[in-house]
Amino acid sequence: MLHCRRSLFGLGLTAMVSFLGPVQGQSQLDWQPTFGAVSDLGLGGNNEVYDMALYDDGTGPALYIAGRFDHDNVNPDGSPSGGPNGNIAKWDGTHFVTLGEGVGVDAPSFAGLDPSSLPPDGPINALAVFDAGDGRGPGLYVAGRFSSAGGEAAENVARWDAGGWSAVGAGLPGPTLTDLEVVDFGGGPELFASRTNVIFSTTQAVARWTPEGWEYLPGGGWGRVSDLQAFEGPDGPRLVAAGVYLFLPGVTHSHPHLAQWDGSSWSDVGAAIDTSGAPVLHRVPGTETDALLSGGMGNELFAFDGVDWSAGMDLDGFNAVSMTEMETASGTETLVLLREGATQHFELGRWDGSGIELLEEYGSQERVRRIRALDWEGTGEPELLMGGRFDLVQTSAGPELLSGIARWTEFGGEPLAPAFPGEVAFAPVLFDDGSGHGPELYVLSDEYVLDGGQYVLAQFRLVRWRGGIWDVVAHIDSFVHCMEVLDVVPGGGEELVLAGSFSAIDGSPISNLAAFDGQSWTGIGGGVGGGWIYDMLLFEDGDQFTEPTLVIGGTFETAGGEPHPNVAYWTGTKWGHFGTDTPWFALFGEAVRALAVYDRGDGPELYAGGRFTSIGSNVVFHIARWSGEAWRDVGTPDSNGLTGDGVHDLLVHDFGFGEQLIVMGDFAWAGNEVPGTANIARTNGYTWAAVEGGLPGEAYEGLVFDDGVNGPRLTVSHNLAFSLSEGHGISSLDAGGWTTLELGATHNFLSRRGLLDMGTGELPVDGLVVAGLEFDLPSADNHVARWGHPVAALEERLGCQVGAPRLTPGVGLLAPGGSFPVFVAEAKSPLASLSLYVGSELLGECGVPLPGIGELLLELAPFPVLLTSGAIEVGHGSVHVDVPAEPSLAGQAAALQGLLVDLSGLGPAAELTTGLVGTL
Repeated sequence: MLHCRRSLFGLGLTAMVSFLGPVQGQSQLDWQPTFGAVSDLGLGGNNEVYDMALYDDGTGPALYIAGRFDHDNVNPDGSPSGGPNGNIAKWDGTHFVTLGEGVGVDAPSFAGLDPSSLPPDGPINALAVFDAGDGRGPGLYVAGRFSSAGGEAAENVARWDAGGWSAVGAGLPGPTLTDLEVVDFGGGPELFASRTNVIFSTTQAVARWTPEGWEYLPGGGWGRVSDLQAFEGPDGPRLVAAGVYLFLPGVTHSHPHLAQWDGSSWSDVGAAIDTSGAPVLHRVPGTETDALLSGGMGNELFAFDGVDWSAGMDLDGFNAVSMTEMETASGTETLVLLREGATQHFELGRWDGSGIELLEEYGSQERVRRIRALDWEGTGEPELLMGGRFDLVQTSAGPELLSGIARWTEFGGEPLAPAFPGEVAFAPVLFDDGSGHGPELYVLSDEYVLDGGQYVLAQFRLVRWRGGIWDVVAHIDSFVHCMEVLDVVPGGGEELVLAGSFSAIDGSPISNLAAFDGQSWTGIGGGVGGGWIYDMLLFEDGDQFTEPTLVIGGTFETAGGEPHPNVAYWTGTKWGHFGTDTPWFALFGEAVRALAVYDRGDGPELYAGGRFTSIGSNVVFHIARWSGEAWRDVGTPDSNGLTGDGVHDLLVHDFGFGEQLIVMGDFAWAGNEVPGTANIARTNGYTWAAVEGGLPGEAYEGLVFDDGVNGPRLTVSHNLAFSLSEGHGISSLDAGGWTTLELGATHNFLSRRGLLDMGTGELPVDGLVVAGLEFDLPSADNHVARWGHPVAALEERLGCQVGAPRLTPGVGLLAPGGSFPVFVAEAKSPLASLSLYVGSELLGECGVPLPGIGELLLELAPFPVLLTSGAIEVGHGSVHVDVPAEPSLAGQAAALQGLLVDLSGLGPAAELTTGLVGTL
């Protein structure tokens, strides 16, 4: 029975199933890394990125971010608080991972300090890659305000490399370190660190690392140095320090915000300029000498050519926050992050050598601290990354939830893929949009933003899982409660149908009920009014409804502008309703939350469940059936309805003695106090019975799920106890009773509705996929996670054709005697034969040409071997691969390539797919 995937007031469950049969030798069922983790930074709040850098620890260049993650460094009582991420993380291509214990404040040097007296920055303010010449090679140096790294003492500065964390000499105790910079004055690179001193302090503000340890530059002097910048001037390299109260030897200005170090002494940086606060600096590399840009709180930007400063360039009320160089199609550009102090929004500007060209404006609820252009994905094309503390960034498509770190595009901010784009995931379905990718997983996500200290809905998004990343399909302006794939117009083809309380999709006015055919959106029947839609299905009873007809249920009072309350049907041309035209009476207005079709022996009947207690003048407790003439009780007169809060889901299931209707929800018992019917019960339409003693907490949704090991079982999502604080679980029923799968000790919040039975072979994954708010699982997947079997260990390699059809391995075992399916998508031929070849190794990008079948990516000397073949229809399909049970194959390299030959003459004569490589 088709029923709706939706969310009801928050938390519950979603899932999908695709089982291709157990494979000999395959590892046990477990949480499988599949859909990607969210950033370990979480959502806004205390998470703030202060700096970003690329560093290679021996495993390849990777993006590192640092700042303040998860927790303040010192608790209100002065006790240490480091936080689970240790304030620094590395992007591993999927999500951020911690660097051991990271850094934190947990040594005696900070004990007893009043947290309010500490500087606001830290623990990590700056990153720099530096080779100290001690034989260890380059390391990633971090500086800020901390007292330990990797659990060992390290005062404010530490080094990370392949060997882990290490202190940098005795460290630099005292005030917060603000920046790190590497400068070569002719004797080799040197590492410099700056710090922010207390006003009128005589402590030196800048230090450099030497083989003997840290050495302070001479001068001391009341210095709050906030920024360091290497600069190549007419007289050679310089280290420029920016800050406030820089009373250093050789600095003569009455507004001492800038000073330069030439390797032996301090001096002025040109004529005095007043930036009205601590400046930020940026070097613009030149052929002989650099240019130096200085900006800050003064709403002006100054340029220094090594001799003189330019006149201040008016920034129209904005302050320069951060600057970076970036290679674009137009050449090397200097980008400036600008922030307007009063409205707390920022713009991106481009410095053209004489002024600032403002780009599009974007909003932020908090602050952005740093922009850097980094080739963080290793593509050879740097991207602009921004770090800071922000929850919401405006994009061309609407507000996007980001957290601490994001990449900039021509449209604004984007999260680092493949993190799930949203705060809560729910309502998964499989839908084929006709693009040639075949059935794909579609999920709804809702996004919330801080408003007045509370999270409020920003928008909904429809997303799909394609090519290993989450792809946003549509933006929806308000709540979506229900999503299903239905053939609303019989014979018109399946469409993705959404229902809720929205009024626009991608900016186009569509109310409450909409259908997506893979290309465009259309409204259905003018939508509903006076409430929401919670469930929908197709109903055919052979009497009143002689063909499948769309039925909707919810809290609405009208459909198409006419009175059709709570349960209505759409014929394709007009609306109708069942029984009374008076709205049903329900607790908190939540009348109908679930629909089902069940035959108790007299033919198919429509059942409705929810929180209603009467339909017109008829008293009915939470569940009713449509007899064809009127709504009736479920059960005998002295044993009918439910006692409790109501129904969440209805499911038809055969326990071995005929189909029965399973009712799930929040209730104490069914019928006339039938024992053991708490939260889940079954009925044959006449009497009520228990389902293995009921469940301890509120039940949300059920399906019949076959994990390939235990056979088909009734599987239900529910609270683990009466108290919601106990978390959620997924329980399956067999002859031995209930078996519960929990979702980690913390963050186990599931979406309330949306179990999805995927069937067999629809996607390259099997198992139960759960969606929700946050999980704490071994797979590290978050928002959407999968319990099932691992996918065959094959990696995709690109072929020599642009836009080649893609091969994806399915669940199985790449081993002698193993087997697995291979899926193909994006084939351009409408009907083609897929021939799958195997080779021993990958030979470059395209392999060797073979007469008669074109260039193959792979070869098995002296020629490729055909493993299997099969028909691919309408651009996608699958074939099954059996690996010979030959023990000598173990450990050998394996590679597969598909050749698609068009049999219809309507598509390309031949197409080569991408390749798959692995080790047997």
